[in-house]
Amino acid sequence: MRLYETITTDREASVVAYDQFHPASEELLENRLHQNPRLLLEEQIFIIGRQVRLETGVADLVGLDQWGNVVVFEVKIGRSGSGSASEETILSQPQNYAQSLSSYDYEGLNELYQDYQERLTRGEWNVDEDSDLGGNLLTDFETTFGESLEPHQFNSTQRMVVVAEEITRRTEQNVRYLLDQGLNFQCVEIQTFGLPSGDDLEAVIASSTVVDYPQG
Repeated sequence: MRLYETITTDREASVVAYDQFHPASEELLENRLHQNPRLLLEEQIFIIGRQVRLETGVADLVGLDQWGNVVVFEVKIGRSGSGSASEETILSQPQNYAQSLSSYDYEGLNELYQDYQERLTRGEWNVDEDSDLGGNLLTDFETTFGESLEPHQFNSTQRMVVVAEEITRRTEQNVRYLLDQGLNFQCVEIQTFGLPSGDDLEAVIASSTVVDYPQG
């Protein structure tokens, strides 16, 4: 992806190219997504856990969608099938986390959420806490989405999302195959751009869903 700014004067119109900046670590990218969950998907996501320790590993971010489904996010800098996760593991990891979370009923999810709230209170992450939240999962879900659910309606299915600066063609093909097999998988690219001046105020974040499926 390339990004430009149009500059128009009385005499002419020109464009200035933005440079792409790469986070120094996956933690920095995860911080940005944690602070701004609207970047994750083209829908509202309610974050209920970060660096969640499960039987099958540690999930980067865990959230709920408007139907109470669990959404597991696997976050990688650079290309999706490189670095700390190969093409073989980039999709198996979120599947393992989703499998662990599939057995969580409302009480289990609420315990996970309460642990997350305690870690926020301790200042483990630099995230602005919503003063309207801080109760149990049931009440905070209703505050977030404006609609209530019964406890038995939570976690009826699990969704998995790979987030990277670049989704490789192989990752995309593998995810489309898993979609055909009935798994709820999506891929999202998150890229950061800035003017050559290096002014942080001019930073622009581009979010693009590469592999999606109808929410219904």
